[in-house]
Parts: sequence; structure tokens; C-alpha cells
Amino acid sequence: MRAAGIGREEAVLDIGCGTGQTTRDAARIAVAGSVVGMDLSAAMLREARRRAAGEGLGNMSFERPSGRPGARGG
Repeated sequence: MRAAGIGREEAVLDIGCGTGQTTRDAARIAVAGSVVGMDLSAAMLREARRRAAGEGLGNMSFERPSGRPGARGG
């Protein structure tokens, strides 16, 4: 996390968050900011939310991107 240079008030987007370990780590640092973990896998997001539930990190959420993978805007 140190290499990412995340500060207390940062807004962080973790793309491909999987089970959310990196998302949770970032949320512990960006305590006055916000952190969003995104993943295409609903199963991974369920597990990420389960693991995060007991940690009391109110500055973090997990989302599944909308739209189709590979779709291009026009």
C-alpha cells in the first residue's frame, strides 16, 4: 500500500478487487476518504462483502460494474 501513495482523504477505486483484501487495506488508510472495490464476479463480491462485514469500515463499498464486458460506448 505504501507504493500506491494512498492518503487519509483519498478516493480509491480498486478494479478487479476479487475478495476485497486490497480494498479493505486501502480503506484502513483512506479513513477520511472513500474506497470502492469493483469486480465482474458476483461470487467474489459476495465473499468480499462477507469478509468486510465485521471490520467496521464505513468508508468502503463493493460494486459490480454495469453494462456488458467489452461493450463500447458510441
